[in-house]
Amino acid sequence: MFLWLWCEGIPGGSHAFYQRLKQRGVLVVPGRDFFPGLAGPWEHRDECLRISYAQDEERVRAGIAIIGDELRRSYGGWDMSRAFLDHLAAELAQIERDGLTRHERRIASPQDAVIRVAGGAEVVNLCANNYLGSRTIRR
Repeated sequence: MFLWLWCEGIPGGSHAFYQRLKQRGVLVVPGRDFFPGLAGPWEHRDECLRISYAQDEERVRAGIAIIGDELRRSYGGWDMSRAFLDHLAAELAQIERDGLTRHERRIASPQDAVIRVAGGAEVVNLCANNYLGSRTIRR
């Protein structure tokens, strides 16, 4: 599952923001990647981030806290209050209670035609996320 975060007027744009988050160990997708071939400028595409939250709550909270810290830095000290972070956590919890959370199987082996998932079961992999060539990276 994912959500869109609109960072209206973010200095430097969403791609620069993505680069800063990546340096801190948080991966998101800059919005401009979803608008290839768009004719002419459109500010909105450079103000959005797609954030996946198919992780456990502790990791999601840690990632959101880093995003909040970088947003404060980007906007020159803007305060992302504890109340807002709690609001995001409550929204995610409600999505979970409503049964709308998609729980991903955790892959415990390198991606290939057959993979091992957490728990040890081997399954045929027909949904590899290998478009970046990550299957061959053994880290």
